[in-house]
Amino acid sequence: DNGDLDQAGEDGAFKLTGLDWGEYELMETKAPEGHDPISAPITVTIDAKHTTVNIGDVSNAKTPAKVTYDPNGGEGQTPGYDGHVGDTPEASENKFTNKDECKEFAGWNTQKDGKGTKYTDKQAVTLKGDITLYAQWKRDPACKADLVYDKNSPDATGETAGHTGWKGDQATIAANGFTNEGYTFQGWNTQADGKGMTYQKGDKLTLPA
Repeated sequence: DNGDLDQAGEDGAFKLTGLDWGEYELMETKAPEGHDPISAPITVTIDAKHTTVNIGDVSNAKTPAKVTYDPNGGEGQTPGYDGHVGDTPEASENKFTNKDECKEFAGWNTQKDGKGTKYTDKQAVTLKGDITLYAQWKRDPACKADLVYDKNSPDATGETAGHTGWKGDQATIAANGFTNEGYTFQGWNTQADGKGMTYQKGDKLTLPA
């Protein structure tokens, strides 16, 4: 839309008539979608020698747009993409790694917390401007770890609930739920013969793999 004075009557064209003699500057204030307006005005002179002026075609440069990849807790480099608005590059294959061996790549997202738009490797990304895709990480199921309490006597009865977590988690040692007539509970140990690490209720234990 070039305003009420435009007499061209068609998209992509511009025509003015009945101008007084003089020098005029035409400035583009809005470019076609995905393009930038021209940076400098077009100067037009209307006089006795130039009663009709054709400014010719005006070319608009495409608006630059890029994709940047953020490791979001990982490390390394994943190459980005430099292009233009309207491009549809494929989301890059992940090249980041994570120091936490129990975290594995789980795709890309437009938000760090994973609450934005999700993308998988090779999925098309339609560029409407610059965009940052954040690596998403999930727990590797192989890193699950269980803390189990053993009554360590065929005569003991009762139950002590264990803890299911992940390698590296801090588990809080539970209170004893077993009873064994004639014996007093002395604590927990990582070995049945008591020659391992000793723990009491409330102590912290780092779960192994």
